[in-house]
Amino acid sequence: MFQNVLSLKKYLCIALAVGGLALATSSAAEARPHGPKIGKMLFKNLDLTEEQRSDLKEMRAEKKEHKKSFKKGKKQWMLDFINGESSRREVHNQIDQKAYERSGFHADKVSNMLDFIEGLSREQKEQFLENIERLQERGKQRWEKRAEKREKRAGKKGKSFQKMFQDISLNGRQKSMLEEIKNKKESLHEEKRGRAKGKKLEHLSDFASGAKSRAQILNEIKRKSNEKVREKHNMADLWMTFLESMDEDQKDQLVHNMEELRSERKERKERRKERRKERRDRDEF
Repeated sequence: MFQNVLSLKKYLCIALAVGGLALATSSAAEARPHGPKIGKMLFKNLDLTEEQRSDLKEMRAEKKEHKKSFKKGKKQWMLDFINGESSRREVHNQIDQKAYERSGFHADKVSNMLDFIEGLSREQKEQFLENIERLQERGKQRWEKRAEKREKRAGKKGKSFQKMFQDISLNGRQKSMLEEIKNKKESLHEEKRGRAKGKKLEHLSDFASGAKSRAQILNEIKRKSNEKVREKHNMADLWMTFLESMDEDQKDQLVHNMEELRSERKERKERRKERRKERRDRDEF
C-alpha cells in the first residue's frame, strides 16, 4: 500500500485543504462567520499587486477543479463491496490510489501557498498575521456560540446511521460489530475535530512569522496524513468484516436504505441551493 498519502472520502476523509483562498478557512469551518468570506478577510488590507491577485485566483480555480474530480464515489466503495464488484484488497487499493492522487495535489497546494506567503512584503506579512489573529478570535467565538447547533447536527447524523439499518434484523454479533463501528467513527470524528482545530490558520501564521520552516510544516502535514491513512484503512476493515457477516436479504435491504439516504441528501442539497439563490436575489435589491 502507498505510504505518505491522504485517503478516501466519507469515513476516509481528510483535513488540510490548502489552496488559494479556501486554504484560509480556520478550525471554525463549521462556524464560518457571516458576512465577508474568510478568504477575503484573510487578505484584507494587504494591498495586493495585480500579480498576487492573479496568483490567488489561479490557486482558487485549481482547487475548485480538483474538488469536482473527487466528489463522486461517496459510499460507492461499500456498495461495490456488497455487490461483489470489489474485493477487500481492491477496496484498500482504491483507498491508496485516491489518497496518492490527492497527496500530490495537496503537496503542490501547500507549497504554492507557502510560496505566496514568502513573496509578501514585510508590511503585507504584518497585516496578514493581524488578519489571522482576528479570524482565530472570531472563529473561536462562533465555535462556542454554535455548540448547541453542532449537538443537533450530531443527532441528525445518528439518525442517518439508524436509517441506514432500518428494517434489517441483526443478530447479536452483528449488533456488537455495528456498535464498535459507530463508536470508532464517533471517536475519530472527535479526534479529527480536536486535531484540526486551528491548524490551517496556525500553519499559515507559523510560516509567515518565521516560527516554522517550510520543511517543518510539510513534515507535520505528512505525519498527520499518515496517521489518518492508517485510521481509514482500519475503519474500512471494520466495515468490510461487518458486511461480510450479512446474508443476501440483509444486504439487499441495506443497499435499498443507502439509495434512499442518497436521494434524501440530494434533495436537501437542492433545497439548500434554492435557499442560497433566494438569499442572493434578496441581497441584490
